[in-house]
Amino acid sequence: MGIDLHTALVIQGNEVYVDTTSKGGNDKPPYGFMIYRFERDNYRPILSSDLIFSEKTRAKEEGEKLVETIKKLDLSKEISKIERILGDDKQAVEEVVKLSQEGFSE
Repeated sequence: MGIDLHTALVIQGNEVYVDTTSKGGNDKPPYGFMIYRFERDNYRPILSSDLIFSEKTRAKEEGEKLVETIKKLDLSKEISKIERILGDDKQAVEEVVKLSQEGFSE
């Protein structure tokens, strides 16, 4: 499974959860996993696997293992590249991200 940089950064920077999925939500094999988070009490899916697991517990374990692996990645070089590209706009982008996480209110 390939994971793009944006997805890895979202997983690293947020509290995420893992749950299992099945075809049509019928709770029968095969199973997959989904990684998601909540933003201002709204469910936000991040990624999901194919339905390839015969056991529900195995699907969840694999999803949790993937989250753990991503959280341990050193993405500092990639973050530095992004910061160089943003240059003087970095502070403005950080403020927009902060506001989007908190919700806009006046």
